[in-house]
Amino acid sequence: LNTTDTTRWKKIAENITGFNTDIPRFVASKSTCRYDLIVFSDSSRRVYAAVAYLVCRPLNNKPFSNIIYAKTRIATPEKSTVPRLELQAIVLAAKMTRFLLKELTIRVHSIHWLSDSQIALYWIHSRKHLKTFVQNCVKLIHEVIDELATANINYNSTTEFLLAFRRFISRRGTPSNILSDNAPNFKLGREVLINELRQISEDKSLNMLWDIWHKEYLRTIAKRNQIRLAKRQSSSKQPQIGDIVLIEMDNTGRSQWPLGVAVELNKSSDGATRSVKVKTAKRRILDWSTNQLIPLEVAAAEESSTKINTPTPPTRVQLPRAAKKTILR
Repeated sequence: LNTTDTTRWKKIAENITGFNTDIPRFVASKSTCRYDLIVFSDSSRRVYAAVAYLVCRPLNNKPFSNIIYAKTRIATPEKSTVPRLELQAIVLAAKMTRFLLKELTIRVHSIHWLSDSQIALYWIHSRKHLKTFVQNCVKLIHEVIDELATANINYNSTTEFLLAFRRFISRRGTPSNILSDNAPNFKLGREVLINELRQISEDKSLNMLWDIWHKEYLRTIAKRNQIRLAKRQSSSKQPQIGDIVLIEMDNTGRSQWPLGVAVELNKSSDGATRSVKVKTAKRRILDWSTNQLIPLEVAAAEESSTKINTPTPPTRVQLPRAAKKTILR
């Protein structure tokens, strides 16, 4: 800034009151403290944000917390719902946690993400097929969670328990009797494990069939329909009432085209079917051109034009009476 603008800015800054806030940046470095990282995330219709606090818990004193990181993002100008913005806030909190764990030189004992969005939490814990945007956000969150699970953080994991048990045996000797509670924290029941594996297998199979359907089968029938109907005003095959068709929609991906059932045929003066009234799964009746209706199955078998040659019965030749008399003589 030049001298004039600098002077004006100083006057404006001096006249502003109520915005002076002291933020303590001191983080205790005592080795006897237990550190917990708590990250809050929330959003409104215009912005979404996340803030991280580091809680220090000394052995003899009261715990205290300090803000160590905060970020705010402005929502996109496109219309976006509040649950999606809250999910983006959780994604921001996940990225913030990943960054802080790389930068902090202290050992963090526990990490907590706090959000009041029930819909976003449902998406994160859901195993159903979600929309592309939501699925990508949930995938990133789970990736960060997996990184935290494998990082050097005290989660009372199986590995740490086994290492502690090994140190105990090396110092005290091998115990004669070991009492176990069947390790409910580390060992799943057989039925639960089988159900989980079955669910994972079914999800993979469904995803594979879905990819094959909308990448191979759907493109094939769409290409076949374009070849058959190129430079024509009506379909070469007259649709019939009750046929299941795929409705071609403009500005929509092939995998999102709806299915419908032909309920009424609209014919022109020349007898050709120009459009068909199709009933969708939402019970809506759409009047659609036959050029944008793709049959899902093989066309109905046409009447065979071949004729079966049946053998004709032999005919009896009747001789005239004069010939009979000649033969008898």
